[in-house]
Amino acid sequence: MAATSWGRRMKKIIATFLLSLMTLASASSGGTVTTVTIAKDVMMAALNNPTGNFLNWRITGMCVWQHWSIWGPYYTKTWEVNEFLPDTIISVFNRVGDNPVFYQNTILDPLLKKLGDKIAHSVVGFTPEAGSDNASSRNDSTLSFKEVDVMGDPMAEEVDRIFPNMMIPTMASPYQPYYSSLLDSIEWRDPKADLVIALSNPTLYAYTVGLTDEWGTLYPRNGYVIQPGDFKAAGVNALRASDIATVSGVGHVYTPLPTGSCGEHCTIEPRVETSINNFSEAKYQEIYPVSSTSASEQFGTIDPPMGTTNQDQYVKGGGNYVWVMWRHYSGCIQGGGKLFAVL
Repeated sequence: MAATSWGRRMKKIIATFLLSLMTLASASSGGTVTTVTIAKDVMMAALNNPTGNFLNWRITGMCVWQHWSIWGPYYTKTWEVNEFLPDTIISVFNRVGDNPVFYQNTILDPLLKKLGDKIAHSVVGFTPEAGSDNASSRNDSTLSFKEVDVMGDPMAEEVDRIFPNMMIPTMASPYQPYYSSLLDSIEWRDPKADLVIALSNPTLYAYTVGLTDEWGTLYPRNGYVIQPGDFKAAGVNALRASDIATVSGVGHVYTPLPTGSCGEHCTIEPRVETSINNFSEAKYQEIYPVSSTSASEQFGTIDPPMGTTNQDQYVKGGGNYVWVMWRHYSGCIQGGGKLFAVL
């Protein structure tokens, strides 16, 4: 029954998707990466293999909900499902004005930069300089610095609208800035709190991205990465920022991205620092400068050929990148009332 229902829905997807693009287009104009660009790439990734790869949607059981009326209890059912939702946009860029995402670059970043400068002045008495002012990302240096924005993806809600009552809805808010290094300007440049946390927890301090050819360390979570490959350094920055927003932002200025619970018998991952790059809990889809709609990414698992450092990516994007993070949702589609049983 589920497979038949899924097949019928798939036939209606393209028409619905075109309508959703028309809606999203009103929020986009100009820029390198718009909401329409992201919507197109995310939907193509979902359609390429709905039950695997990115979306990885499947029914795992049935949830029974108990309700009460004046005549006594009655029961309804919803699916228990497994899925990944593209609910977070991560942009990594060299300085203010370089963010490839149009909405962030023209609306969010200027406001967050001003606010971050005010916070810095009130705390340390000056505006920290790195990345946004007098530093640049250098592909031929061992030390790289980049800014990062983590924002709720508006496309996640569109995916849920296309598959109503078949998916757990996203808990992320569209366009919500969950983390910005421009706002967290002090700790992103001088991570004292992260150093204390890392030194007191050897597991976090030793956690590296990549084994055969290390990309970098998760801690301390700041904009500086000792890494000659620009693409690799950006990937480490993306993981650090998404970890702050998703798992633990202790010592940083951020808005928590909902994780853990999405209702009764419903879980969102990742939930711990060392799982932010676990392929079973989070997947990354590159949107810019190279669009990937067929293969999700886990940072550090596949290194480029010996002697190269993803130079083509660096040249195409000028050291700026955009990923969508697909987070793992699993459990009951909420049905109201009280959860009575999971079958």
